[in-house]
Amino acid sequence: MAELAPKPLVAKSPLAAFPGLVKPVAFNGIALEEVPHLTQIGLRGNPANRTFTSGIKSVIDVALPTKGGLVNEKNGTAALWLGPDEWLILAEDKDPADLVEAMEAAIGDAHASVVDLSDNRKTLKLSGPNAWTVLNKVSPLDFHPRSWKRNMCAGSLCGTVQAFYWQRSAEPEFYILVRSSFAAYTATLLLDAMQEFRQEVS
Repeated sequence: MAELAPKPLVAKSPLAAFPGLVKPVAFNGIALEEVPHLTQIGLRGNPANRTFTSGIKSVIDVALPTKGGLVNEKNGTAALWLGPDEWLILAEDKDPADLVEAMEAAIGDAHASVVDLSDNRKTLKLSGPNAWTVLNKVSPLDFHPRSWKRNMCAGSLCGTVQAFYWQRSAEPEFYILVRSSFAAYTATLLLDAMQEFRQEVS
């Protein structure tokens, strides 16, 4: 009996078949889309250890922020401050296994933790001048230009689930990171909050 050739595994987002993102409805001043397969590396270490900080920077070409709620970004790679000794590294078009290996080699014997979290969270991008209004409907944070600026980040709730928010541009454009199992819930919640800006179809 002939053996069947195994089918190759293909990475698939839990939002791949989500109708609100596959065929988005037009809205005024607001847009929602997924940022698929973004490399995410969880990083913990001592910011006072030069071997650790310089080693990480030599790999990602971005300095780790040391001030709460800030993000450093360059050429599609970002370091988000999560705590005094914790960061989330986001990278476009980089293999997570290769990135973890390079970071571990660069920091040598420094006491640190480098973990691939790429499958742990999904990323939604909310953009447009009405993003402030939509986010204020779903989160207890004060989303207003007086409180938020480009490359600020914070963790809070999105509806009833934990989320992490990063204002990536002054437009504004926000990245919203949530656990993969809550991605469809979060997208549904955001789309519902966007309904007042829905364009009427004649």
